[in-house]
Amino acid sequence: MRVLLLSWEFPPYVVGGMGKHVAELVPALSGFSVDGAPLQLDVVTQLEGDSLPREQIDRHTRIHRVELPSIYPIDLVNCVVDANRYLVDYASELLAAHDYDIIHIHDWLVAEAGITLKLRHRVPLITTVHATERGRHQGNLPGEMSIQIDHMEWRACFEAWEVIVCSRYMAQEVNYFFGTPMDK
Repeated sequence: MRVLLLSWEFPPYVVGGMGKHVAELVPALSGFSVDGAPLQLDVVTQLEGDSLPREQIDRHTRIHRVELPSIYPIDLVNCVVDANRYLVDYASELLAAHDYDIIHIHDWLVAEAGITLKLRHRVPLITTVHATERGRHQGNLPGEMSIQIDHMEWRACFEAWEVIVCSRYMAQEVNYFFGTPMDK
């Protein structure tokens, strides 16, 4: 089985819980066996600082770091969506070279790329929701940027074949906020 994993954060660029989660998930999956064959994992993330653009972690896991344009907090959502085009361009080359069984995205920051790749290459999409915008604001969406992020989170859950959450509470939140079926 071959998995294409997209994450905004991966070492050395780790800002919060999502980055820590992905940093621990990748080595845990390395060499994991599916139907007797080792899982092959390609991680696509952003290039940050002096990190290597390509890194072979082990014989089953490769990290691909893509240089993204600067992100401006005042226009965060549009900057992130624009940056996702760079991820799509790079990941499309990987998808042309390899047959992937799954695309796995982490949070809304790479949702546009994951959805585009799913639709363009007809590969099943899985999303991990680490938090929701409504959850960060006690059920409210205080402004236009929050509304846009909430919509992107909904789209990621809608387009995904399966949704992974980090707790039962998050499962209820995703179900309530986005109408995502509990069995999804």
